[in-house]
Amino acid sequence: MPTEKQQVLQQLEGSWNRFLAAVQKVPSARMEEQGVIGAWSAKDIMGHISTWEDEAVKGVQLLLEGKPQPRYGNVDQWNQQAAEQRRALTPKQAAEALRRTHTRTVELLQGLPEQAYQQDAVRRFLLMETTEHYDEHGADLLRWLGQQAKS
Repeated sequence: MPTEKQQVLQQLEGSWNRFLAAVQKVPSARMEEQGVIGAWSAKDIMGHISTWEDEAVKGVQLLLEGKPQPRYGNVDQWNQQAAEQRRALTPKQAAEALRRTHTRTVELLQGLPEQAYQQDAVRRFLLMETTEHYDEHGADLLRWLGQQAKS
């Protein structure tokens, strides 16, 4: 039977692979086309996921130190500010940053002891900012592509 850590890491990788498959379906010529979510493009979604993976790592480390999880105030405003910081990236740079961030995230998570995964707050925060986020925005990309195909 898989350990809690193995289960979380397997869930994370399954969701990650589905998200990447959705990203890869976006033609490169359309990566900066707005409308996936509001004014955000597929490139913006990649930056958004990368940003929240960084936040997941920070949040897990804080929780393991016995500190409260981060608070972001108005999350929509926070997301918009983070998106603006990544706006100048090309789609290729956004994809490279996404892969680097994910590699760092996985390396950190693989290095955590099993007992870290048994802490409900850590597991919840981690899954919310990774797997649930990948699934949510992978579905957004596929929905957008489907709507564009019908047009």
